[in-house]
Amino acid sequence: MPSSLHLSYSINGSFNEVYTSILDFKKFGQLHPYMKSVEVIAQSNNTMEYIVHEKLKLWGIIPMKPCYQATIVEVEKNKHIRYLSEVKKGLFLTVDFIFEIPSNGQAIQIAEHITLQGNPWVHAVFLSLLRKSHEHVFKSLQKNSIML
Repeated sequence: MPSSLHLSYSINGSFNEVYTSILDFKKFGQLHPYMKSVEVIAQSNNTMEYIVHEKLKLWGIIPMKPCYQATIVEVEKNKHIRYLSEVKKGLFLTVDFIFEIPSNGQAIQIAEHITLQGNPWVHAVFLSLLRKSHEHVFKSLQKNSIML
């Protein structure tokens, strides 16, 4: 049975900069606390394939170095980006980012919908790590947007 997590963000800054930082997984990886390298392996007109190397400590003590392939799809330009990956054998992650284009200087609204399928015993731990790391990404993105 899949588990899900819904997050939302409000970011002041350039819509193009924010959108590109999420669409380009290399840029996203530079903001992500666990991603150590992100390499492009294939691309088509609305899809990019990456190899991702992460490094983290589970519960602050157990070292982990996951490596996985991620597919990034621009489902609808300037509105919807989807990340797909098998982050661990049998553990499938889908992340949808839905954007509201601001009008007249308002903050950019981003809804993030995360779905995890696979071994239910690891869902709570994995979703907790995702929440923490993605909140870090969006705080960094907000900080970087203010500096532009």
